[in-house]
Amino acid sequence: MSTPAAAALEAVDLSKAYGGVRAVDGVSLEIGASEFLGLVGPSGCGKTTTLRMLAGLERPDEGRVLIGGEDATDTPARSRDTNIVFQDLVLFPHMTVAENVAYGLARDGVDGAARRTRVEDALELVSLPGFGDRDPSALSGGQQQRVALARALVNDPAVLLLDEPLSSLDRALREEMRTELKRIQRESETAFLYVTHDQESAMSMSDRIGVMCEGRIVDVGPPDRLYTRPRTRFVAEFLGDAATFRGEVRSLEGNRATVETAIGPIDAAAEATELSVGQRVTVVVRPEAVSLGSGPFSGTVRETAYKGFYRQVTIDTDGERLSARTGAESENDGGVGEGEQARPTADGGPGAAAALTPGESVRYRIDRAVVLDDVDE
Repeated sequence: MSTPAAAALEAVDLSKAYGGVRAVDGVSLEIGASEFLGLVGPSGCGKTTTLRMLAGLERPDEGRVLIGGEDATDTPARSRDTNIVFQDLVLFPHMTVAENVAYGLARDGVDGAARRTRVEDALELVSLPGFGDRDPSALSGGQQQRVALARALVNDPAVLLLDEPLSSLDRALREEMRTELKRIQRESETAFLYVTHDQESAMSMSDRIGVMCEGRIVDVGPPDRLYTRPRTRFVAEFLGDAATFRGEVRSLEGNRATVETAIGPIDAAAEATELSVGQRVTVVVRPEAVSLGSGPFSGTVRETAYKGFYRQVTIDTDGERLSARTGAESENDGGVGEGEQARPTADGGPGAAAALTPGESVRYRIDRAVVLDDVDE
């Protein structure tokens, strides 16, 4: 029987305090070989401190760091089989692109033809072939980002640690670099730990995501599971828009529950938790799961917002608020004539949101809801 491969990187009960304030509190996390793991959380939650301990830039007060199954807790940063890319890329202005990429190789004593070949291969990996003789200051922001990645990968580390590397880029370039980062990670077969407060970036690139809150990991899983079946209210609200309702389980059938809430009974999936009738629970509803125009619920429109490819409608029902997303067609789309007012349709189609105005009554249905584990209540 073969022995399971060791994780590329593992944090075991890591803790760190500053002046009596516990910044990281018992964090345990595994990154598999060739895995892209996102680590997200609000500012001050401890994610960057965790990354610095994994990199060897901070020593944990408690816990261990394992790299390839070997204890590296006391190994200095330069001797660990990891590299790090910071938000500030720190390219050396007095060196060419090739010299920047080769810096770590030169430090490690790799010389001559071997160094040139590895630099060329690294620049090829990040789609910058032939850029070796250029001045870094003459490159675009995205190209500078690629140079930093090439420099971090040229030593073939077991794990690449990335601390908000895309936050200074504009939206279009950030989206382009997300695609490139995932491609580079896949082709290099290097484990990536991507630390960010940008949920969208983490969701689009990561194989799994760890969510941090107040120094702890509160959930880990694939992006689609965290979004569609979050286990806690914090995760539900942090990873995208969500309305949450407290209520009491009225009936159970298989993996579904009917929960009596302030806005009425909601039918919800209850796949991740064991429930009993009468139990108090929290139900989460995403905006895209709300359809306007007909249904058992009614409320008052509080605001509408045009978001480009959709409109977001905020609805108040007996003091509880939730949002719905509908197509962004204007009220003259979908066959509505000049001067006519489009009305909400059952499927949230053309004109569903464009016709609604604050203060207007609207009926709606909830197509999907999920019962949370409530471990953070």
